[in-house]
Amino acid sequence: WSFYPIVALDAVGLLLITQPSFAFGGPANDESYFLGALSALVSAVVAGLLPVCVRKSRMCLWTAVNHCSSALSALVFSPAAILAWLWYKPAAWAEASAGLGELLLFRNCALLV
Repeated sequence: WSFYPIVALDAVGLLLITQPSFAFGGPANDESYFLGALSALVSAVVAGLLPVCVRKSRMCLWTAVNHCSSALSALVFSPAAILAWLWYKPAAWAEASAGLGELLLFRNCALLV
């Protein structure tokens, strides 16, 4: 009985996070917004499938499945997503290097304090 209220709350949360122009008004969104929303949707579906995969693989321990998914995420999917971002948006190199510079500068300031 609690499944449908939770799904409704999830849908409300999704609308509050993505803030589509048909619900909140405002200017029409560009294609990068839709790419980000689609990426978030696909990642949520894949993350939701992990418990299903664990239940289907009864011979394998859940820690092994979790370990493999974390390793694939760190070693395959995250670098692939970064490369796709750099291919999609050529100015991303400058944005990535600026973000890394700010991160390193923040760490140096935090270490000095």
